[in-house]
Amino acid sequence: MSTSRPLVPGFLNKLDDYLLKNKPLVWSARTHLVVYYGILFIAALTLLCYLVPDDPRNRSESFIWIMFISVISIIGLVVWLIYLLRFNVFKRFGRVGGLDTLTTFILYLVATGVIAFFPYVQPYVESFRANKAYGDSEIVNDINAINTKICELEYDSLRHNWRVDTVVVSSTQQPYRQSSEADPLMSEDVIMDTAIAIRRRRHEIIHVDELSEKLLSSDSSSKISDTLYVFYVAPEYTFLNVYRADRYTKETVFSNADIYRKTIRNFQQPDRAETKKQLTALIRKYSEGVDHSHYYGGTSGGRRNFEDVIITRYEITTVSTSMHNITDRKYALWKDGLPFLTRIFLYTTLYLTLLIFLFRHSTSRTFFLSMLVAFILTIFSSIFIAFSGEGELTSLTSYFFYLILFLVIASTVWASKKRNIVTGIGINLFVFLMPVFPLSLLFYFDYLFLRPQRYPSTYVAIDQVSILQYAFIAEITGALLLLVLIGTYIHMLFRRWYALPEE
Repeated sequence: MSTSRPLVPGFLNKLDDYLLKNKPLVWSARTHLVVYYGILFIAALTLLCYLVPDDPRNRSESFIWIMFISVISIIGLVVWLIYLLRFNVFKRFGRVGGLDTLTTFILYLVATGVIAFFPYVQPYVESFRANKAYGDSEIVNDINAINTKICELEYDSLRHNWRVDTVVVSSTQQPYRQSSEADPLMSEDVIMDTAIAIRRRRHEIIHVDELSEKLLSSDSSSKISDTLYVFYVAPEYTFLNVYRADRYTKETVFSNADIYRKTIRNFQQPDRAETKKQLTALIRKYSEGVDHSHYYGGTSGGRRNFEDVIITRYEITTVSTSMHNITDRKYALWKDGLPFLTRIFLYTTLYLTLLIFLFRHSTSRTFFLSMLVAFILTIFSSIFIAFSGEGELTSLTSYFFYLILFLVIASTVWASKKRNIVTGIGINLFVFLMPVFPLSLLFYFDYLFLRPQRYPSTYVAIDQVSILQYAFIAEITGALLLLVLIGTYIHMLFRRWYALPEE
């Protein structure tokens, strides 16, 4: 007889009956129901988040949403676990092979992933709405327009002095900066077209490997000799600065030197009334109707009083806050934070799945004692690592020690005559530690062999190619290794251990 469930279509009820009669192991995971109800909840939550009034210029409320939805995810996980407790083919000594165990784990993984995804819905909807409301180029063009128009309106009041630094290039010495009472290059006769250079009696020594980067990043430079350069730093013409606004656009935010070359060097008096009208419209675009209770500020350190007056006059702080909020929503998830947040989601899903898998394949007493042992070992290991003075090396060494220890304890099941709690704990903790084995091995190899080559004792430029680029491969390898072991050796360990008579 078909069981009627709320909001469940007839075909799913028929599938549930079919799985119960023909695939009890698959049915007992209840993954088909979790996925169905999970998709319904995600769809409803997406619609709700899209309909809730939300201005991208205001501060994001994602944290509140995430906390609230996380509670719902926990409740959903508990409800699913209650259904899992009703029937367990493995503990009833059903005919379960290695492939069946692997299938069960994958079903748990899918169901857990659906539940773990709930808190991510609102941030992604928020990011989608911000990207729809404001284009990437739109923000950059507005920043450039605001800075340029302010410079046009306030040209007579701006400071046009360039800072000048002398740089000595060395192939042996460490870089440092020092003041000098007399520097023949630092005279008041140094002129950058219409710009006046500020006299600075100091020089800097840099390593030859840093020269190319400094030349690229400088506003202007002059080569005196192979080992002597003069670098010029443009005055402050950018009153509005928004972090990562142009990181994903073809257009770039104008630097101080860009504004100097485009506007200041060959300055022509604009139509002040029209320019002010356009500037006011841009300011209102990002300031009207926004929440002013939280702001980032729009100034850079060391500004003079006059620059502060300009920032106040043109509401730069409010505009900067709005643009920061917009770019945070646009890029925090889809681009900047995607690799990090994806890892959080995958690792959360994986380890929750492992906990469920271990609970379903061991006794309740053994499972909770395993968690207690893991907690105690974590505390003592943390204290030991803190006092060791070699945090990373000690952490990795401790991990390999525990992995080998629990593997040895788990392997004693083959010689055991009775079901032993210690052996069960060893099996559980070995399985729990196994997924990050390739990743830990990679970091250990990097620490011992590769890192000394990238950072030798003598000064060289830091190699930008990090071992972290191989972490993804190690993580995939760890996942595949875990799946293979679950279908083979781990399955045999649990099957052997649970089949033994209790002590």
